[in-house]
Amino acid sequence: MSVKSRAFPQLADIDLKLLRIFYAIVKNDGFSAAQYELNMSLPAISSAMTQLEQRLGFKLCERGRGGFELTEGGGLVFRELRRLFESIDQFQDAVHQYVGDLHGQIAIAVDDAIVTNYRCPLHLIIRQFVQSAPKLHVNLTIMAPPKMEQAMLEKQLTIAVGPFRETSDALKKTQLYNETQLLCCGRGHPAFGISDRRQADAAISKSDYAARNYKDESFNLDNAQFSKSFSVSNMEALLALILTGKYIGYLPRHFCEDWVEKGEVWTILPEFYSYKTPISALHRKNHNDPRVSLFLAAIEAHR
Repeated sequence: MSVKSRAFPQLADIDLKLLRIFYAIVKNDGFSAAQYELNMSLPAISSAMTQLEQRLGFKLCERGRGGFELTEGGGLVFRELRRLFESIDQFQDAVHQYVGDLHGQIAIAVDDAIVTNYRCPLHLIIRQFVQSAPKLHVNLTIMAPPKMEQAMLEKQLTIAVGPFRETSDALKKTQLYNETQLLCCGRGHPAFGISDRRQADAAISKSDYAARNYKDESFNLDNAQFSKSFSVSNMEALLALILTGKYIGYLPRHFCEDWVEKGEVWTILPEFYSYKTPISALHRKNHNDPRVSLFLAAIEAHR
C-alpha cells in the first residue's frame, strides 16, 4: 500500500509565536499552568494550539479530562524546538561577543518577596550592572525556584536569584545573604499569643500547615516535621492563608514584621521554630558569557 505524501510547510511558514506557546505549555505540564508564563487566557492558548496543529498537519497533544499528554509527534516537535531555541541562544551569544560592546538582553528571574528584604542587594547589583552595560536590556521576571532551575538548564534564563537547595551539576550558586524564616499564625489561631513551649507545641500539633509548593530548608528541621495540608505558589498567598487564623506556616521575617506590629500575625517561639534560607544567584557553571561575568562582578561588589 502506498503512503500518500503531502506538502509540508517550510519552517519560515510556521509562526514561531505558536511554537513558543506550545513549548511553554509542555514545560508547564499543561494549558492551565502555562497561563501565567504566557499571559494568555485558556481559550487563547487552546486556539493557538489548534492553529499550530492545523499548520503542522498532526495532533501535538491530548488534552481533556484525562489530563495533558504529548503525542508521539508532539514529543518530536518539543525535542526539536529545544534544540532550535538553544541554537538561537548560542547564535545570539556569539554575535554579542563578536560585537564586543554588550547588546541585546539578559534574562533574570527572582523569587517573590525577596526584594523587599533590606538585606537583599539585588537593586544595587542591577544598578552597577546596567551602568557597566548601558546597551543591554534587563528582562526581569518573578518565578518559583524549581521553574527557575529548569529555565536555566534550558537556557531561557541567564541569572536566577532565590533559595536553591540542590541544583544540577551544570549550575553554580553564589550566595548573597541569609533570610530568616519564622513560624507564624494569624489572629484567632489557638497558638496566637502563646509563649509557653508545651502549650505552643500542643497547638501546633493540631494545626493545618500551609507552605510553598516545593521543599525548602524547613523540611530539614527535627522540630518542624509538618504534614503539609495546603500548598501555595507564592508568598502573598501563604500570608493570606496565615492571616485567616486557620493555618500556620513559615514566613520570612521581613515579610511578616509589619503584620506582627499590627497584631494580626504571631511568631510562634522563634527560638525553636525558625531557620535560615540562603538566597543565592544561580548561573551556568561553564558559561563563557561576558554578561554573566559582569553580573558576578557586581555581586562581589555588593554582598
